[in-house]
Amino acid sequence: MLLGGHSNRAEEVDMQWPVPAEASAAYDLGDKATAHVIVEQTIARCRIEATRPALCIELMLISSTIGSDRKTNEARSREALMLARGDPPQSPALIAIAEAQLASILDRDGASEEAAALWRSAYNFNRTDPAKKFEAWAAASMAAAHLTGLGRPAEAEPLLREALPLSIAATGPQSESTITALMQLAGNLENAQPREAEALYRKALTASLALYGKEHAKTADACNSLAVILYRVAEYREAEELALQALALREKLFGLSSTEVAVTVGNLGAILAGAGRYADADGPLRRALAIREEQRAGVALESALIHAGDNLVNLGNYRDAEPLLRRALELRIARAGPSDPDTATAQEALAIALRNLRRYDQAIALLRAAVDVKTQRLGADHSDVGYALNNIAVTLDALGRFGEAEAAYRRAVEIGRKGFGADSPITALWLQNLATNLDEQRRFPEAEPYYREALDIQKRLFGADHIDVAQTYNNLATNLQSQGRLAEAIDAARSAARMTAAVAGPAHPRRILYELNLGAMLTYQGRDLVRARAYLRSAQLGIGQRIALTREFDETARSDLAYYRPAYTNEVRAAWYLTEVVQENSTGR
Repeated sequence: MLLGGHSNRAEEVDMQWPVPAEASAAYDLGDKATAHVIVEQTIARCRIEATRPALCIELMLISSTIGSDRKTNEARSREALMLARGDPPQSPALIAIAEAQLASILDRDGASEEAAALWRSAYNFNRTDPAKKFEAWAAASMAAAHLTGLGRPAEAEPLLREALPLSIAATGPQSESTITALMQLAGNLENAQPREAEALYRKALTASLALYGKEHAKTADACNSLAVILYRVAEYREAEELALQALALREKLFGLSSTEVAVTVGNLGAILAGAGRYADADGPLRRALAIREEQRAGVALESALIHAGDNLVNLGNYRDAEPLLRRALELRIARAGPSDPDTATAQEALAIALRNLRRYDQAIALLRAAVDVKTQRLGADHSDVGYALNNIAVTLDALGRFGEAEAAYRRAVEIGRKGFGADSPITALWLQNLATNLDEQRRFPEAEPYYREALDIQKRLFGADHIDVAQTYNNLATNLQSQGRLAEAIDAARSAARMTAAVAGPAHPRRILYELNLGAMLTYQGRDLVRARAYLRSAQLGIGQRIALTREFDETARSDLAYYRPAYTNEVRAAWYLTEVVQENSTGR
C-alpha cells in the first residue's frame, strides 16, 4: 500500500495517503512506474478540481518519492513546497513534511545551503511536538550533516547536541538512531573537543555491543571510530588494539580485499605513523593502497596514494613519495578538474614533499594555487583555506621569508578561531607555528604568549601528557632560553622529553629533537652533565635508527645527519666538561 507522511525521510512513513487503490496495488507489487503514472493522473484531476490543495500537495510528495527521474522528482517536490507555503499557507505540519521531502532529494547532490535550511526548518517545527521527537532528531541530524559538509562544524554542533537527547527519548539509549547520534556528535567534536568525542565514541561502542553483539558491522564501525579518536589524542597503544580488533572483524565479515578492510588497515597505518613507527606503518598503508588499486576505487585510491606518500615523507624517503603524490594529483585533476578543493588538497600533499626536497619555488606555487582554489570554492574563512595558508607559511619560513610567513600564519589563526573555535587543537597548532615564526624574527617576548595560549588549549583538550603538548613545551623551552631564562627553559624541555618518550619510539623525529634540545641545554648549564650525555646518546640512537630506514646513504640521509649534528657535538662538549670536573675534583680545586 502506498503510504505517506514524511518523518524526514521519504521511506519513513506514518499515515496513509488518499491515493487510488490501483496505485497502491502496483506499488506493493514493486511496479513503481505504474504507481507513479497513476499518482500523476490523480494529481492532474486534483488540479482541475482545485478544491483540495492539501490533497494535491500530498500526492505531489508521493510522486516525488516514487518517481525514477531525479530532476522530475525535485521539480515536483519544489512545487509541493511552494503550494504548501502559498496563500493561504497549509498547516505547519504539512509544510515541514514538504521541506523534509525536498531536502531528502537534495541530499543526493551533497552538502548545500538550501538543504541545510530546509532540514533546520523542519527540525524547528518537529521539536515543538512531543510526539515527533524522532522526526526532530532526524531533521537536526541531516541539517548538521549539511553544515559540516559546508565546512561549518561549529554551527552543526548545537544541533547535534540537541539531537542526541531527542533520539534517546524517542528510541532509548541503546537504539540504532542513538548510536548514530552519538557517532555523529563525536565526529563533529573530533577537532575541537577530542576528549569529549572519545567519551561519546566509547558510549557508542558500548551501545553497539549491547544492541548488536561483538561480531556485527555496526560494532566494527564503532570500534574503528574509537580507534581513530584515540589516535588523535595520542593514545596509540589502545588505538592500535582497537584498530586490530576492527580489522579482524571486518576481514571476517567483508573479506580481505573489501572497502571496509581498506579503511581499517589504512587507519592502522595512520596510528602506527602517529606513534612514530613509520616503518611499521608502511605495510598497512601499502596494503590499503593495493586494495584500492585492485578496486580502482577513484577517490579512495587518491586518498590511499596520499596517505602512503605522506608516510614516506615522514620516513625521509621524499623521492619515493613524490611519484605517489604526483599520481594522486593527476588522478584528482582528471576526475575533478584543476579547480576542485580535492585537487587543492592533493597539491598541498605534493608541495610538502617538494619542500622537503628543497624545491621551494615549486612547493609555493602549488600551495598558492591550493589557497586560490579553496578560497574561491569554499570561501575565504573555510578551515581548508587555513590549512593551506599554514602550509604556505611553513614553506616561506624555510626560505627565510619570515614577514610573508607571519602574515599567512596570522590569517590561518584567524580562520582557525572562527571555524574550529578557540579550544581546538588545530588553532593551538597554528598559534604555535605563529610563535615559532616570531622566534625566527627574534621577537621572543611577543612569541611567548602564543606558546602559552597554545599550551593552555592543548592541556584542556588532551591532558598534561600528550605528544602535541610536548611539542609546545619544547618550543616554549627554546623561546625561554633565547630570553635568557635557562632554568625555566630546562623545566619545559624536561616536560617535552618525558612526554614524548612515553608515547614514541627512539626514531620518532620529535623524540630525537626534544632529547637533543634538553641535552644541549643541560650541557650549556653545566650542572647535570651525566644526564645531559644520557639524553644526547638516546637522541643519537634514534638518529641511527632513522637513517637506517633509508635504502642508501643518499642526500636525504646526509641532510638528516647534518641536521642532527648538535646531538654529537653537544655530547662531546658534555664529555669534555665532565672530564674537567673530574680533574678539578681530583686535584682538590
